[in-house]
Amino acid sequence: MIGGRLGNHAYVVGASAGLLLAQQLALMRETTAEEGTLRRDLDLRFVSVVLRHGARAPLSENFGAHDHKWEYCGQAYHAVKTNIRGLDNTDRPVSQSDERQTKVVFEGGCKKGQLTSVGQLQALQLGDWLRERYVSNGFLPPSYNASALEVRSTNISRTLDTVTGVLTGLYPDAEDPIMIETCDDRREWLYPNHRNCKRLSQLMAQKRVTLEESRMAGSHAALEEKLKTALEVPASERHIRFVEAYDVCKTVLFHSARHHMKMDDGLLRELELVATKQMKAFVAPEDNAEMLSLSIGKVLQDLLQGMERAASGEAESAKTKMKLFSGHDTTLMPLLVALGHELRDWPPFMSNLIFELYWSERDGKHYVKIDYNKEVLRVEGCDRDGYLELGQLNDRLRPFMLQDYSSQCSAVEAATKEHHGSVSKKLAAGVSNGVE
Repeated sequence: MIGGRLGNHAYVVGASAGLLLAQQLALMRETTAEEGTLRRDLDLRFVSVVLRHGARAPLSENFGAHDHKWEYCGQAYHAVKTNIRGLDNTDRPVSQSDERQTKVVFEGGCKKGQLTSVGQLQALQLGDWLRERYVSNGFLPPSYNASALEVRSTNISRTLDTVTGVLTGLYPDAEDPIMIETCDDRREWLYPNHRNCKRLSQLMAQKRVTLEESRMAGSHAALEEKLKTALEVPASERHIRFVEAYDVCKTVLFHSARHHMKMDDGLLRELELVATKQMKAFVAPEDNAEMLSLSIGKVLQDLLQGMERAASGEAESAKTKMKLFSGHDTTLMPLLVALGHELRDWPPFMSNLIFELYWSERDGKHYVKIDYNKEVLRVEGCDRDGYLELGQLNDRLRPFMLQDYSSQCSAVEAATKEHHGSVSKKLAAGVSNGVE
């Protein structure tokens, strides 16, 4: 075992992850050291943080996933207490998706999709950074205050464990359990949920037909042949599922610092570009505003409503200073595309978008600054420092927000209703939604 300290927290991890962990933490410290301070001529009013979970075991059992020894999932630190509840303060719902994943245990002890020790420490480090940035300057209270902080997570073990790590770094001395709101699988909207939204399922099915036609035309035949050799895929296998293959290869490399089987840097990069393009077509298409709005519209509404409440100046709204959203890569992908970001690379583990709302007394206006992985995300119309008027951001995102999510999700086109069920069941076989 190898131990150390991250901020005020002691941690312990398996020896096999020691070198990788040292590299990861060095990178974290380097990134944090380069980060600037909050702009002083504006008054910070509200912060939203949308994050992907930390490093995890793979979601696929294919492509030799069981050939690797997954021994990275021990408890890395002592976490604060949490109280996980359903929406509207109901009991925590059961997640069938999570149960299906965690029933699978790889050799070495990690469960399918489980947050690893390094993933836990990534979350803890982000929480430490948030504390330094927002507690040290007095924006957030020095001790946990339920009225100042709201927390929302998908009902999946790795996202709940991740946000618990963030909260431990943010408020390490919290005595009262910190409340985390979650949602049952079929109501969830923090990722593109084709089980929750029939119209989205239909649109995804249509995208899948296009993908299959492209494959039949041999658009990625050369890449498939290289991957079959590198991953020892039987010749009888007609097509490579690029997203699954990328998931296995990336998680193996991340945790072992060695490529999976005969993979190499160049081939992995080629695979990432194709896998990202395919996933983007399903959850974050630039060419289909309806699909993008059904994928992420309710998250955008939550984000903007939180900022607008804070901007209203009402006393009750002013108490809430920060909201955390703990989600998946498929939470961030459509958000990035809606914001105008050119999405070519898969969002790394622990990626995050931070929305800061400011008030300018001089201008009499509210401004928003958005960071993606601690770098300014330049939305069209922002100034040279990345600040955009709240109204301009609202205008930018309005086309992707939904007036009536339930009605629009129910608006399935009759022409393809008969194919809807059979095709949508096949979605997970080629492109997952980041949950399964």
